Amino acid sequence: MGSEDLNVFATNLALAQMPLLSQTNGLICYRQPVPALSCDPLTPITGAITTDASGLHPTLDQCYKLLKVQWPMVGYWFNQIFPDFNPPNSATEAETYQLKAVLKLLILQFGPSVLKNEVSWQALVAVFNNASLDWEQLLGWTDGYLAAGSVNTYPALWTPSAFELSLFNSFSKVCDAANCGYQTECQEVAASSTCATP
Repeated sequence: MGSEDLNVFATNLALAQMPLLSQTNGLICYRQPVPALSCDPLTPITGAITTDASGLHPTLDQCYKLLKVQWPMVGYWFNQIFPDFNPPNSATEAETYQLKAVLKLLILQFGPSVLKNEVSWQALVAVFNNASLDWEQLLGWTDGYLAAGSVNTYPALWTPSAFELSLFNSFSKVCDAANCGYQTECQEVAASSTCATP
């Protein structure tokens, strides 16, 4: 993955109000966890980061430096964890980048080991490794998602943002049908859809 992919990723994440320039729930920048180490691994990469009682406050430039250092790892693990990722045929290049950006953000935030090995993540990873995934039958909302006809909960500690829900909803047609069986969920994510409006 080259610098173009890195720039596109950063541009996509700007849509999700990132980078985080103030430590939030133990995360900074592109949802990278603040290291819980006695040593300081960030300063050699980013330079000194402003800190106060509420945590770290990196600059935009510092966040980009941190992302640039981690980018080869993100690319490697994306290919390892999602080897069969197959966006819908109708997806534009920009839409494909956005879908990948969500998955790469998960790698940055939770780490490849968690996504690859923890049971709670394996079901979600399997959805996006299914080469015959019917993207039109996906639906995601605040506390769950529909895939392959089954309702699932998100892995622990992940509450997807509206940007992340695009992974499930960009190509979904679930809410297009009257009486789809997910009226409450459609009211949340597609308020003007046929299923959302009685």
